[in-house]
Amino acid sequence: MMDKQYITKRFINTCIREDVYGLLSNNSIIETEFDIPDLPEELKAQKFWLQITAPEQTDWLPITPSDCMQYWQLVTPIWLQKTIQKPLNSYAIKSDYNDFIAVLKQSPNASDTALDSYLFELDCATEHRALARQGFASQRRYLERNINEYPSWSERLLYADQVASYLDHPYYPTARAKLGLDEADIASYSPEFAPTFTLYWVAVSKALATVCAELPSIWPSFADVGLDSNLQQTHQLFPVHPLTLPLLQQNALKNDAPQIIFAPKPAVRVQPTLSVRTVACCDAPNIHIKVPLIVRTLGNKNVRLIKSSTIYDGYWFQQTLEAIEKNDNALRGYYSHCDEAIGGHMGDDRTLAFIVRRYDDTKLANKTPVPVAALGSIMPDGRPFINHLIEQFYEGDSQVWLKNYIQLLCHVHLNLWIKYGIALESNQQNAIILFDSNARNDSNMTLLMKDNDAARIYPKLFNDAMLQSGLASLIDIGDIKDPRIVVDDELALAQMFLTITIQLDIVAIIEMMSKHDIINRHEAYQTLTACINATLQSLSAQGYDTHLARQVLLEDKNWYIKYLLYAGSLLSKEQSGATDINKFYGKSAPNTLRLMQLHKQDS
Repeated sequence: MMDKQYITKRFINTCIREDVYGLLSNNSIIETEFDIPDLPEELKAQKFWLQITAPEQTDWLPITPSDCMQYWQLVTPIWLQKTIQKPLNSYAIKSDYNDFIAVLKQSPNASDTALDSYLFELDCATEHRALARQGFASQRRYLERNINEYPSWSERLLYADQVASYLDHPYYPTARAKLGLDEADIASYSPEFAPTFTLYWVAVSKALATVCAELPSIWPSFADVGLDSNLQQTHQLFPVHPLTLPLLQQNALKNDAPQIIFAPKPAVRVQPTLSVRTVACCDAPNIHIKVPLIVRTLGNKNVRLIKSSTIYDGYWFQQTLEAIEKNDNALRGYYSHCDEAIGGHMGDDRTLAFIVRRYDDTKLANKTPVPVAALGSIMPDGRPFINHLIEQFYEGDSQVWLKNYIQLLCHVHLNLWIKYGIALESNQQNAIILFDSNARNDSNMTLLMKDNDAARIYPKLFNDAMLQSGLASLIDIGDIKDPRIVVDDELALAQMFLTITIQLDIVAIIEMMSKHDIINRHEAYQTLTACINATLQSLSAQGYDTHLARQVLLEDKNWYIKYLLYAGSLLSKEQSGATDINKFYGKSAPNTLRLMQLHKQDS
C-alpha cells in the first residue's frame, strides 16, 4: 500500500475507533450493496457501510465487524461520496485523507483549526514513512545480519532499536511523523538511518544549574569543548542536541543570558536510539544520554523536552522498583532497572536538561535486549523480527515463547498493581525483553525497565504494602514531584495496565503474530485469559483484593482504550478535560477476552 493510502487508512480507522466528533455514534451503520458503474474492485463485495450524513453530502465508508480495539474496522481507504450537486445515482470515489478531513469538517462539533493543523501532521507522516522506507533500503545489508552476530549487548540493543524504528505505533495513526524534522534531519539524527553525530555543549552557571550525582567519565572537560578550564569552578557542562542548539541560541540572545556560555567545539560521539532524543555514547555504549529535542511525536502537543520533575520521579521509581524486586520473592529475578541517578536541569527550563541512563555491562554481558516495539517489524526476508528471535532463543516454538512472554508481563505488572498500587507506563519503547540463551529456568526472558517517570500510584495500596514489606522507612511517596502520578482511585491503575501492558504490549503482538500466521489467534487469547486468571487467583489466595482487576479485564462488556488522536491533536485540554493527553480514555472497545470466552462456550 502506498504511503498516502496507508496513512489514510490508519487515520480513518482511528477516527472510527475513537468516535472522533461523533463519527460512529452520530451516524448509521447500514447493510447494503451498491450497484454503480466503475465501482472499485475492493468495494464490490462490501456488505457493511458507515453512512455519514451531512447537509451538503453523504459518505459511505466500507467497514467490517471487529472484536479487537473497536467494534468496526475500516476495510479499505476507498469510500463513496454523493453531494447534493450530483445527479441522481451519481457517486464520487474518494481515497485521500484530505477528502476525509473535509468530511470531518461537516460535523457540528468539528474544529477546523485543529483539523487543518492535523492535516499538516498527516502530510508529515506520509513524507516520513517514505523516508523510513528509504532508510530501510539503505540499511538492508546491516539488517540482514542475525542480531547475535553483533558481539556486545549494546550493539544488539542498538540493532533492535533500529529494527523497531521502521514499524509504526500500533494505534496512533501518524506516529511516523516527527514534526519539526525535515528530510535532512531524519537522515542525520534518526535511528532509521543509524547515523552518528557529536553533541554540542553549554556551560551553565552553577548558580542556575542543578546536577544530581557524579557525572560519568565520558563527560567532556571544558577544554575538550573549547572553553577556559577555569570555568569548571563556576559552571556545569550540559549536553545539547544539534537540532535544539539553534533554539537555545535564539533564547539566549533574546534573554541576554551571560550565565549561559555556548561551547565552540562539539564533543562526545553518539548514535540515536529508538526515542531519537536519547542517544548512545559511541565510546561508552553502556551510557545513554537523554536530551531535549524540538520535535513533536504522537500528537502535536507532545513536544519532546525534559521537565525537571521527570529527572527526580524517574530515579524515585528506579529506587522503588529495585527495592521491591529485591524484597519480594515473587518478583525477584523477573526484572531489573537501568540506573537513572544522574540528571541535570536549569530550574524549570525544559530546553536545558539531561538524564544519564547507565546500563550494567556485567549483568547484560550474555543478554540480547529487545524493545517490544521491534517484535513486529518486518525484516529483509519479509518475516517479522519475532520469527528470528523465536528461532534463536526458543528453537522455533512460537507457542512456548508467547506463553512465556504473556506470563512474564502479566506476573510482573499485575503484582505491582495489586500488591503495591503501582501501574507503569511500560509502552513498547520502554518495555525491553532480555533474551538469555544461558538461562536455566523455564523461561529465558526477563524485563529490563527504564524511563518510569509517568507511572501511576494509588497511595492506599502503596503505603500499606511499604509498611508490610518493611520498606516504609526507605521510600516516601511524598518525594514524588509530578502530582499527576499519585491518584485517588484504583481505576487509574486498571486503565493504565489495560491500555499499556495488555493492549500495547500483548494484544498488538498477538494480532501481529496472528496476521502473519505465526500463532493461532484464539489459542493466544485463551493463553492470555488463563494467565490473567491464574495470577489473579494466586494474588486473591494471598489476601489481595482482585475484584476491580477481574471486572475491568475479564468481565466488563467494554474495555477502556486511549483516545490518543483526540487528546493529542484534535481537542484542547480544556475540551478533553485531560490533565495528561497520554492518559485520556474512552470505554468503547470490545472486551476481546470476554468475547473469546463467549465464543469458546458457544463452540
